[in-house]
Amino acid sequence: MQRAREILEKLDDADNFVQDLQQKPRGKLKINAPMALGITDLSTLFADFMQAYPNIELDIHLGDESVDLVEQGFDLGFRASSRPIDSNYVGRPLTRFTYRVCVGAEYLNDHPAINLPRDLKEHNCFVYSYFQGKTFGPSKMVWPLKGHYGLTIRCL
Repeated sequence: MQRAREILEKLDDADNFVQDLQQKPRGKLKINAPMALGITDLSTLFADFMQAYPNIELDIHLGDESVDLVEQGFDLGFRASSRPIDSNYVGRPLTRFTYRVCVGAEYLNDHPAINLPRDLKEHNCFVYSYFQGKTFGPSKMVWPLKGHYGLTIRCL
């Protein structure tokens, strides 16, 4: 009879432990995200999550290299892509992005006008490396560009 009581007590302890875990999650969550997305859009989300779940340690890896989330042991991955996700993963869209071409007025005073996307080849541009060599991203989108006279041009 004593042995049965000990087993029931251990089952009760295990049940209390599981209930506590469900009410107060804890552990480590390993996350991968592109650098810009992690810094701009996800930083607030991460801060809110850490405040709501103080017993969960976020192990956040920001980088633009392509990684196999499963092989690298990630629990969660964020991707900026216009392509469908790999069928090996479960995912859903969280937001939509808009891309912008920005230039200072002083730069345009000393350089030719930018009226078409191809005009950018003649300019000193900062390009986010995450999109280089990919089949998606700002260089593959339809861009509305405003010329010097307020004319809006849509180009592929």
